[in-house]
Amino acid sequence: MMASPQRLRKKDGKDVEVQEGWKGRVLPFDLVQRTHHKEELDALREKETRLSEIAAALEEIIESLSETEGEYVVLNDANDKFAVTELNNELKEHLSAVETDETRALNDYLVLLDAGAKKRQKEAFVAEHAEVYWPQIETNKDGTYGKDKVNSYLTNLQSSFEFPEDTLAPKLLKASSLLDEEKALNTAVKEDAAALHLKTKELRQQTGHRPIRARRPRHQIA
Repeated sequence: MMASPQRLRKKDGKDVEVQEGWKGRVLPFDLVQRTHHKEELDALREKETRLSEIAAALEEIIESLSETEGEYVVLNDANDKFAVTELNNELKEHLSAVETDETRALNDYLVLLDAGAKKRQKEAFVAEHAEVYWPQIETNKDGTYGKDKVNSYLTNLQSSFEFPEDTLAPKLLKASSLLDEEKALNTAVKEDAAALHLKTKELRQQTGHRPIRARRPRHQIA
């Protein structure tokens, strides 16, 4: 740690400089982090860079939307950001229009679950519908397939459908994926930054980098 005179300007008839001891100059946080926590700092900067990339990608998608075709329905009032609820609702509507033999069978299975089907009925349905790739779905403890897992698999199937590139659906799929990634990264950046700050603070304390408390005035400098 380095030290330098601490001078304060006080007004007592006229401005004078008063010597008030020595003030500690601690090493800057960023210097300590670059020297002792470079790996953590680089990982944090990488996440922050990715966040910037996501923001640019989302802005590009927004700019490609057509107000005249009603695509602004997924944006906020200022039309500069996605409204998550509206985006999800619109995307769900597009995905529900995707139908194949497998998706139809899965929807029928969901109806069966809503009707309170017993285990034997579920097993019978599964045995009768080979068009569904059941091994891709995680089972419950009793070996049957639950509603949440089936819905998740159904959504993945519908999302993998190749929509025409110039339509709204692929834009919404990409935006939804980016928003999910952005949310997770924001949480990670916040947690990583807090952890790095704490580690840096602890290291500076351990190595004696503490500011020195100012002493009381001894004399005036004319």
